[in-house]
Amino acid sequence: MNKIRIALADDTLRILNRFSQLLQEIPCVEVAFTATSYDNFFDQYEKDRNIDALILDIEMDSPKAGLLIAEEVCKPVLFTSSFADKHLNKIVELEEKTGISQPMPKELVTDPEKFRKMILRFCENVSRLKKGNGEMKVKTADGLHKTINVNNIVLISAEKDVGNDKMIYFTEDEPITLPRTPFADIEGWNVQYNNLFRRVHKSYMVNKNRIVSESKDEVVVRGCLKDERGQLKRDFQKSIPVSENYRKNLK
Repeated sequence: MNKIRIALADDTLRILNRFSQLLQEIPCVEVAFTATSYDNFFDQYEKDRNIDALILDIEMDSPKAGLLIAEEVCKPVLFTSSFADKHLNKIVELEEKTGISQPMPKELVTDPEKFRKMILRFCENVSRLKKGNGEMKVKTADGLHKTINVNNIVLISAEKDVGNDKMIYFTEDEPITLPRTPFADIEGWNVQYNNLFRRVHKSYMVNKNRIVSESKDEVVVRGCLKDERGQLKRDFQKSIPVSENYRKNLK
């Protein structure tokens, strides 16, 4: 099992540090970062979005801070809160978006062996979700949570009119926009999905299984793509430039 990168948030520093320490003793876990509030979490998440799962206190700087983080990030989550019972309906509801959403007794911080067993089960389930059938949940620029299948992605493009957002084009479905997403984050998907994507240019990544033809200067892909006038066309064949710096990625 590949390492599962977990981000932690708890406003009680003693508990946060203890959870972090216990997690670092589990070989299949890497602590991505720790945070003490909603704002502190997203300050760090902007710098490192490559996380697989969350362990969150519910009531931090606001009564539902942990729930709001989970809903925004859409990753499998364990909630470590004395108030979990009060929010049980919301925790169960979140599972539809996150894949896993469960309470975890905060008292486990005093029982390292039980904590370890629960985290190992959690990581196994997260790993199964990652491998799954290629489906993943993303949040689009219009604020919607959408399930996409990475196997149906044809092209990922950085376009001038969307800033640091990325346009994702599919075989048949209409494109979506991922907000504030650097290519480095998308390259992290290759860890989960068997090196499916190839960076061929500073502005483009392609699905290696959707390449129709290739040369040293371009690759040709086919799908629901924009033509030269910016019009969206289905079953459209498009040439994507390959820059010298990225030619090695096609080998």
